[in-house]
Amino acid sequence: MVFRSLNPTVNCSISILNYTIARLKVVFFIMTQKSIFNGRCPRLKFLPKIKISRILMINFKELKLADSILNASINSFIRGNKKGFNMVKLRPLRSFPLRVLTKILHSTQLTFGMGSITHAETHEPLVAITFDGGPDERWTPKVLDVMSEYQAKGTFFVIGKYVQKHPDIMQRLVDEGHELGNHTWDHPSMPLLPGHKRRKQIYECDEALKPYGANIRLFRPPYYDQSMASRFDMFRLGYSVIIGNRVANDWEDRDTKFILDRLKSTITGGDIVLLHDAVCDQRYRSRAAMIRALSLFLSQCHNRFRFITVSELLRSGKPKKEIWLKKPNLKRFATYERDI
Repeated sequence: MVFRSLNPTVNCSISILNYTIARLKVVFFIMTQKSIFNGRCPRLKFLPKIKISRILMINFKELKLADSILNASINSFIRGNKKGFNMVKLRPLRSFPLRVLTKILHSTQLTFGMGSITHAETHEPLVAITFDGGPDERWTPKVLDVMSEYQAKGTFFVIGKYVQKHPDIMQRLVDEGHELGNHTWDHPSMPLLPGHKRRKQIYECDEALKPYGANIRLFRPPYYDQSMASRFDMFRLGYSVIIGNRVANDWEDRDTKFILDRLKSTITGGDIVLLHDAVCDQRYRSRAAMIRALSLFLSQCHNRFRFITVSELLRSGKPKKEIWLKKPNLKRFATYERDI
């Protein structure tokens, strides 16, 4: 039920009323779906919580979108729930468990354009290799040498402040046919920033990328950290969030064999691989092991797979999305030796 009026003054008050109704819909939907919790009510106080306002992620400008999203999720779940409502007695919710929110979104099987791309569904032997954290004056050229040797194309999610420092490397990336993506200005954990600072990170990196390509609309969140609010910022700015489904943990102290085994073990057509041509933790700055593993991987697999950019992969197959939420690891951040 949505109230509307032809009178703009009345519409302002009605917008507030519709917003309140939308909030109540969410709370009622959550409180009545016992089947989501496998027949039992979770002990909410032991779960990580976020404010309900952060879940909705909306202001009055997005009322129409919010109403359609909420109605779609509720109606979809009711149609798929033959048992109907099962009333559960819960305390009034001032905050909401992040884990339960994720479960609800997966239960509805709707992403509302808010999903993050993990891979592509395709029958062709196509794989997209992505690199985060560069450009780096020492390691990125070596990565490009290996990619060029096997005629592989990659997607580089670059950091804005390094883009400005290394225009020659950026030009080489473009000239050799690789794709660029936005990885923020200076690699913060996006959920830790307020909205205006998150958007500033994207705008500044986008400005640095303008000389190297128009309309770059791929984004990967630093550290894979993402909240509903930070994902909604990307939705509003028109970015596709690329997560990937194959990781080699090359940002840690790993040897060549470990990285190669992770790359080769389960690789299939449609996969998006995550590697790093630079890392923010200076203890593991050397990319030598990763580059050796990449060279071996391409030499052993270039006859089985064609290595292309993310955009080419998504055009060749059906993008697969999921609701991706990951909290920042503050304890790990405290151990980093950063490049100041």
